[in-house]
Amino acid sequence: MKGFVQAICTTLWALAWTMPVSAVPSGNIFVVSTIGEVDRISPAGVVTPIATGLTSPQALTLDGAGNIYVSNTVGKRQQATITRITPNGTVSVFATGLSVPVDIAFGPTGDLYASDEVEEKVYKISSLGVVTPFTSIPDEPEGIGFDHQGNLFVAALSSTRVYKITPDGKVGVFVDLHGQPGITECNGLAVDDNDNLFVNNNAASIAKITPSGVITLFNNKGGKHLSGMTFDPDGDLLAIDAGSESINEFTSSGVLSTPFTGIRLIHDVAVPEPQWIGAVFIFALRRRSRITQERCGTPNH
Repeated sequence: MKGFVQAICTTLWALAWTMPVSAVPSGNIFVVSTIGEVDRISPAGVVTPIATGLTSPQALTLDGAGNIYVSNTVGKRQQATITRITPNGTVSVFATGLSVPVDIAFGPTGDLYASDEVEEKVYKISSLGVVTPFTSIPDEPEGIGFDHQGNLFVAALSSTRVYKITPDGKVGVFVDLHGQPGITECNGLAVDDNDNLFVNNNAASIAKITPSGVITLFNNKGGKHLSGMTFDPDGDLLAIDAGSESINEFTSSGVLSTPFTGIRLIHDVAVPEPQWIGAVFIFALRRRSRITQERCGTPNH
């Protein structure tokens, strides 16, 4: 067993040493604002512009190589774009032909998915930027996210329903949040490491939905106007509060703090998504796990 563990550690060290720095979670978070700007925020709260001059950006996400993807609207049907920003700051058009891509997320096979509120569809976008319809979702699809089984969940704004699309393409209503305390519509959606869904609305309430469909009110005092949400590497939920120009942070038990304030017109938030093997390595370092301290030792670099 000792030799097996050491072999794993050696592999982790080697992979982490050669892995692009942008693929390693650094504690930075990224936000997009409706003034057309993407910013990086350090753990100390230092805001650094990454890209400017975007057209009505709505959402952003990152791939494992540190590229940032931003959905933009231009006010005309089928002319909206997805922009890609490389780690060195190069901005280019990644995909076109959408109408109002409200949210974007990467699927388990590396394709990018976009919910289009006007077309009432979810589109799949290949690594080459080819856009194809994936499924139709009624009632203004908004926030989207995947669980670990590859199921796609879509929050529908006007019906307060959350739809589930299985890997084989079956579409159905997962839960209906109508009548839940504080939930008047569905907006942002995020999935935690245990496949629980978190759905917010503009009234600043957040519902938690277990994989079996049990609904509880996670928080109803989380701000003035919530929009995009994501989870950080520590498992805390980050939620944009556009009304307060802040980023709210919730622990797993729902305790609220506001680590970042005074950020104008923010709309969505994202954190780097590392490759899984890099995530194991970094998680071990960050948590100072016993396998790192007592068994792996120090690499000879």
